[in-house]
Amino acid sequence: MTHQGIEMSYSPSSRCRSSIFNVSSVLENDYRMSYKPQLISIGPYHHGRDHLRGMEEHKRRYLDNLLQRVGVKEENLLLEVRIMEQDIRHCYWSQFNNITSDDFIRMLVVDGCFVIEYLRICGGVYGPRLSSDPLFAIHPTPSLASCLEI
Repeated sequence: MTHQGIEMSYSPSSRCRSSIFNVSSVLENDYRMSYKPQLISIGPYHHGRDHLRGMEEHKRRYLDNLLQRVGVKEENLLLEVRIMEQDIRHCYWSQFNNITSDDFIRMLVVDGCFVIEYLRICGGVYGPRLSSDPLFAIHPTPSLASCLEI
């Protein structure tokens, strides 16, 4: 894939071994609330949980903003990520067989683009935050550190 004169390629030889693990049951039992997302799910471990669904529309909005900003069609991005799906799945300790290929790829794209756009906003790349953005309505000028605590 080429975008704005930059050749972006993927080599299956860069396969990942499991490097994204579940929280140990010992830690999870002792610090359950520390490891359970309260507001947003990024990635497959808590994907689709009912109490986290409210953020999905915001993640989608950030994806749309990124795609419009860089001039990439969502379908093209999904196709590029599909090429890497099996290698990405191998990076996780859990197999996530309950998540279909299409849902897994869409989750990767939506969550990844959300993180990129959110950090760009927190880092001031976009300039002043819009007061109309619901994610910043409560704390309109968070530091980058507080942005990472969502």
